[in-house]
Amino acid sequence: MDQKAALSWINRNIHNFGGDSRRITLLGESAGAVSVFHHLSSVESLFGQVIAMSGTPLLMKALPPPAYEHMYKIVLEALDIKSQKPHEELKALLQITSDDILNKVPPTAVLLPVEDACTINLQLGSSNLEKSVTELPGLVWCRRIMTGDCQLDSSIFMAMLQSKANLVDRFRLAVSDAVQHDDRLTQLVLDTYDVKPISVLEEVNRSVLRFISDIGFYVPTISIADSWPTDRAFVYHFNERNPWAGPFKGFATHILDVAFLFQNYSELLSEEQRTSSEDMAKHVVTFVNGKNPFPPFKGKQNGGAHIYGPSGQAGFVVSGSAEAVGRDSRIWKLGNQVGLDRLLEAFQNILRG
Repeated sequence: MDQKAALSWINRNIHNFGGDSRRITLLGESAGAVSVFHHLSSVESLFGQVIAMSGTPLLMKALPPPAYEHMYKIVLEALDIKSQKPHEELKALLQITSDDILNKVPPTAVLLPVEDACTINLQLGSSNLEKSVTELPGLVWCRRIMTGDCQLDSSIFMAMLQSKANLVDRFRLAVSDAVQHDDRLTQLVLDTYDVKPISVLEEVNRSVLRFISDIGFYVPTISIADSWPTDRAFVYHFNERNPWAGPFKGFATHILDVAFLFQNYSELLSEEQRTSSEDMAKHVVTFVNGKNPFPPFKGKQNGGAHIYGPSGQAGFVVSGSAEAVGRDSRIWKLGNQVGLDRLLEAFQNILRG
């Protein structure tokens, strides 16, 4: 609601600053990209085009009101607010300090978007995603989209995976629950991503992370772009390597694209990486100005995406091949056998488990 209020204010007042309400671009990264897509479920025209980086609604699905009411009660109890009247509860919440909220509200209070029939009017489903995207009211009033992913976006979940003992068993259970305990399909998923009990923990983590990147970021990005009206979607894939020391050095990690886009660390990048960084910034500015940053996406079969890296390999790729843009076609083959909706459910089970 705060974002919607801000966007409404901008629409009403941008002309006072020499702006044009018909040319507003909303850009979001990760959870911000999730918000971008949720705004497209509104019938109210809030912006003219969007840039969604490494995030889709399937990462943070909106909760139905009954579920959110339960979360609300958990928060009230944690903050020791006992009033039975909504207006008194609101008054008490406004008096709570941010430190108390951070320290007292437990992790069990999952604070996600909510289907409020105002900001979020439509829930995108994992099953038949393409059809649900075409039902978004925003496709009527939002002219264009630029969207993409990082090769290892799942790095954002690494800490969560490390906290889970027996990751192989948990991954197997997450997949098994998603495929209704079909042992053949469960084993097919584990074999495809080489998740084995005898593997060392680091190898298991990387295998599970590859699965999460494929089904949680890459597949939804392509599916959403494929659902957009012809010549109005522009897709990129970020493959530049993380240059900093740490467990993900050498990988295209989550939010690394932001560092390249804003060029805050250009002096620490190689010459080839700086070129990718500058190209990305030029493309975003070009898109914001209403021009095509590179050729539009031509559908899942024909592809068409700009790749940033690895160093020296940037450029527009005219191909429907996942490997041609630095991705893995195994997820599409697995989706044909198991079902993309089931694989996405397995990913969500991993996060919940």
